[in-house]
Amino acid sequence: ILRQDELDTNEPDFTADQLPNEASRQFYDMKVYLPKLMLVARMVNGEYQAWVETNFMTFGEVLSGPIKTLERAEAKAENDYGDKAWPTSAHIIDLVRARLVVNTPEEMEAAVKKALALCEDAPSNSGLVGLARLKNSFLTKTDGFRDIKLSIAFASEGVMMVCELGICLRVMDDFGHKVHILYEVERERTFYEEVEQRLVEKGAL
Repeated sequence: ILRQDELDTNEPDFTADQLPNEASRQFYDMKVYLPKLMLVARMVNGEYQAWVETNFMTFGEVLSGPIKTLERAEAKAENDYGDKAWPTSAHIIDLVRARLVVNTPEEMEAAVKKALALCEDAPSNSGLVGLARLKNSFLTKTDGFRDIKLSIAFASEGVMMVCELGICLRVMDDFGHKVHILYEVERERTFYEEVEQRLVEKGAL
């Protein structure tokens, strides 16, 4: 499961071919489908955060991440997934997120193993649907911020959502705080540059 619409409760109301043009597809993607995902995120968030706290508090510090705002989610869909299959907002799998900060590599390994074991035994774990993806940036990066992110399909209130659990070392968490502001500035700059380019191509500028 790498997209939200691979879950039964998040399927779009239409196919891309049913909508008459690109403007209609864009409108549905950002103004209809994405807000629906935001609502699902709010329905799932409370129980998911409680599940993370219950199962991982013994490994380190559990931090509940805020649900992404609609504006931030729209910018991410535009910037990161604009060239992906429609609806692009279905690619956002971190609307609901939590972080576990551990002190040692051994604690990180133990927490990951616990998460994988829970996902393998998903039917007996309330709310848990299964593991969607595991992303280990220690294997893909040699410097900068690195962590392990698990994308977990979770169910609550009759709906389902792929949620994120990030597991990182405290030294990395401290480093991440320092570079976060620069990262956000760069993301916004890229977004507005792309918007400007689209306006130029359409002759609006």
